[in-house]
Amino acid sequence: MLRKLMVLAVTLVPLAFLPSPFASAASPGLTCNIQPSGNDNLNPSCHTSRAASFYTVDYFMQGVTDPATYAWTAPFGGTVIPGTCTSTSAVCELTVRGIAQDQSLTATVAVTTDGTTTSYSSTATLLAVCGTPPKFC
Repeated sequence: MLRKLMVLAVTLVPLAFLPSPFASAASPGLTCNIQPSGNDNLNPSCHTSRAASFYTVDYFMQGVTDPATYAWTAPFGGTVIPGTCTSTSAVCELTVRGIAQDQSLTATVAVTTDGTTTSYSSTATLLAVCGTPPKFC
Protein backbone atom coordinates (compact mmCIF):
# COMPACT_ATOMS: atom_id res chain seq x y z
CA MET A 1 0.00 0.00 0.00
CA LEU A 2 2.80 2.42 0.90
CA ARG A 3 4.52 1.68 -2.41
CA LYS A 4 1.29 2.54 -4.32
CA LEU A 5 0.98 5.83 -2.43
CA MET A 6 4.58 6.74 -3.21
CA VAL A 7 4.09 5.97 -6.91
CA LEU A 8 0.94 8.12 -6.91
CA ALA A 9 2.76 10.98 -5.16
CA VAL A 10 5.68 10.85 -7.60
CA THR A 11 3.19 10.88 -10.47
CA LEU A 12 1.09 13.80 -9.17
CA VAL A 13 3.76 16.13 -7.77
CA PRO A 14 5.00 17.27 -11.23
CA LEU A 15 1.43 18.28 -12.10
CA ALA A 16 1.57 20.94 -9.39
CA PHE A 17 4.28 22.72 -11.38
CA LEU A 18 2.37 22.93 -14.67
CA PRO A 19 1.33 26.47 -15.60
CA SER A 20 -2.27 27.38 -14.87
CA PRO A 21 -4.31 29.10 -17.62
CA PHE A 22 -5.16 31.70 -14.96
CA ALA A 23 -1.56 32.27 -13.84
CA SER A 24 0.03 35.64 -14.34
CA ALA A 25 1.20 36.22 -17.87
CA ALA A 26 4.14 38.37 -18.97
CA SER A 27 1.89 41.36 -19.72
CA PRO A 28 -1.56 42.12 -18.30
CA GLY A 29 -4.65 41.75 -20.45
CA LEU A 30 -8.38 41.17 -20.26
CA THR A 31 -9.49 37.97 -22.00
CA CYS A 32 -12.83 36.26 -22.55
CA ASN A 33 -14.42 32.88 -23.17
CA ILE A 34 -17.99 31.90 -24.04
CA GLN A 35 -19.63 28.65 -22.95
CA PRO A 36 -20.89 26.42 -24.38
CA SER A 37 -18.06 26.45 -26.88
CA GLY A 38 -16.18 23.19 -26.57
CA ASN A 39 -12.99 24.98 -25.47
CA ASP A 40 -11.59 27.00 -22.60
CA ASN A 41 -9.45 29.29 -24.75
CA LEU A 42 -8.92 32.77 -23.33
CA ASN A 43 -8.51 35.50 -25.94
CA PRO A 44 -8.74 39.31 -26.06
CA SER A 45 -11.97 38.83 -28.02
CA CYS A 46 -14.19 35.77 -28.32
CA HIS A 47 -17.27 34.61 -30.23
CA THR A 48 -19.86 31.87 -30.13
CA SER A 49 -19.11 28.63 -31.90
CA ARG A 50 -22.25 26.76 -30.79
CA ALA A 51 -25.84 27.95 -30.89
CA ALA A 52 -27.53 27.98 -27.47
CA SER A 53 -30.48 29.56 -25.70
CA PHE A 54 -28.20 30.85 -22.92
CA TYR A 55 -24.49 31.52 -22.70
CA THR A 56 -21.99 32.12 -19.92
CA VAL A 57 -19.54 34.84 -20.87
CA ASP A 58 -16.37 34.84 -18.76
CA TYR A 59 -13.96 37.76 -18.63
CA PHE A 60 -10.58 37.05 -17.00
CA MET A 61 -7.97 39.66 -16.07
CA GLN A 62 -4.58 38.00 -16.51
CA GLY A 63 -1.01 38.98 -15.79
CA VAL A 64 -1.73 41.18 -12.76
CA THR A 65 0.52 41.10 -9.73
CA ASP A 66 -1.40 41.01 -6.45
CA PRO A 67 -2.45 42.89 -4.49
CA ALA A 68 -4.73 44.57 -7.02
CA THR A 69 -8.17 46.15 -7.02
CA TYR A 70 -10.62 45.93 -9.89
CA ALA A 71 -13.35 48.33 -11.03
CA TRP A 72 -15.52 46.38 -13.49
CA THR A 73 -17.98 47.78 -16.01
CA ALA A 74 -20.01 44.76 -17.07
CA PRO A 75 -21.64 44.96 -20.50
CA PHE A 76 -25.35 45.65 -20.83
CA GLY A 77 -27.38 42.64 -21.92
CA GLY A 78 -26.41 40.05 -19.35
CA THR A 79 -26.91 39.11 -15.72
CA VAL A 80 -23.79 39.20 -13.56
CA ILE A 81 -23.10 35.92 -11.76
CA PRO A 82 -22.88 36.67 -8.01
CA GLY A 83 -19.39 36.81 -6.55
CA THR A 84 -17.81 38.00 -9.79
CA CYS A 85 -17.18 41.52 -11.13
CA THR A 86 -16.11 42.69 -7.65
CA SER A 87 -13.24 44.90 -6.52
CA THR A 88 -11.32 41.83 -5.36
CA SER A 89 -12.09 39.52 -8.28
CA ALA A 90 -10.02 39.14 -11.46
CA VAL A 91 -13.08 37.43 -12.99
CA CYS A 92 -16.39 38.82 -14.28
CA GLU A 93 -19.02 36.32 -15.47
CA LEU A 94 -22.38 36.92 -17.10
CA THR A 95 -25.33 34.82 -18.14
CA VAL A 96 -26.66 36.03 -21.49
CA ARG A 97 -29.72 34.93 -23.45
CA GLY A 98 -29.19 34.05 -27.10
CA ILE A 99 -31.42 36.29 -29.23
CA ALA A 100 -32.30 36.71 -32.91
CA GLN A 101 -29.65 39.39 -33.50
CA ASP A 102 -25.90 39.50 -33.02
CA GLN A 103 -24.72 40.84 -29.66
CA SER A 104 -21.43 42.58 -28.97
CA LEU A 105 -20.63 42.62 -25.24
CA THR A 106 -17.62 44.65 -24.17
CA ALA A 107 -16.45 44.50 -20.57
CA THR A 108 -13.96 46.98 -19.17
CA VAL A 109 -11.94 46.85 -15.99
CA ALA A 110 -9.73 49.43 -14.34
CA VAL A 111 -6.97 47.64 -12.43
CA THR A 112 -5.05 49.39 -9.68
CA THR A 113 -1.69 48.02 -8.53
CA ASP A 114 0.96 49.94 -6.63
CA GLY A 115 -1.10 53.14 -6.93
CA THR A 116 -1.28 52.99 -10.73
CA THR A 117 -4.58 52.42 -12.53
CA THR A 118 -4.78 50.97 -16.03
CA SER A 119 -7.94 50.15 -18.02
CA TYR A 120 -8.48 47.09 -20.18
CA SER A 121 -11.36 45.87 -22.36
CA SER A 122 -12.46 42.67 -24.04
CA THR A 123 -15.36 41.98 -26.43
CA ALA A 124 -17.50 38.86 -26.66
CA THR A 125 -19.58 38.46 -29.83
CA LEU A 126 -22.68 36.28 -29.66
CA LEU A 127 -24.10 35.41 -33.07
CA ALA A 128 -27.87 35.57 -33.61
CA VAL A 129 -29.76 32.47 -32.47
CA CYS A 130 -33.19 31.34 -33.71
CA GLY A 131 -35.55 28.40 -33.22
CA THR A 132 -35.92 25.39 -30.97
CA PRO A 133 -33.54 23.67 -30.77
CA PRO A 134 -31.42 26.80 -31.14
CA LYS A 135 -29.45 27.33 -34.34
CA PHE A 136 -27.55 30.28 -35.76
CA CYS A 137 -29.89 32.51 -37.82
